[in-house]
Amino acid sequence: MDKSIKKVFIERKMFEIDCDLCTQDIAWLAISAAYSFGLSSYPVSRYIPCLATNKGGEILHPKLCLSKYEKLIGDEIYVKIKPDSQDVNSDNSNQDELNWLEQAFGNERFYMNINLKYFNI
Repeated sequence: MDKSIKKVFIERKMFEIDCDLCTQDIAWLAISAAYSFGLSSYPVSRYIPCLATNKGGEILHPKLCLSKYEKLIGDEIYVKIKPDSQDVNSDNSNQDELNWLEQAFGNERFYMNINLKYFNI
């Protein structure tokens, strides 16, 4: 299988997403798969991803670059979609999902780590 093709699983459906040069991140991949999932459902709907994990069940940070973290991410990604807020049976209190959503689409999407080195001249 081509390294630029990722298999993304949502519920019982599998979508092959072509990542081309793999410069995108996990959030982009999850959004693309959620869009495809919405097109394949009846009635056609829009879904928001709320969590992405690799084959081993590790939660993938939404800003991981697909090309730099190939070994961690792997070829198979499992995406959970945000439950409908009007659904009485939905549980919106999962902290991992809330954190992932904030990192992917909230104010935390702009956070970055900076390492500074000072030299004495």
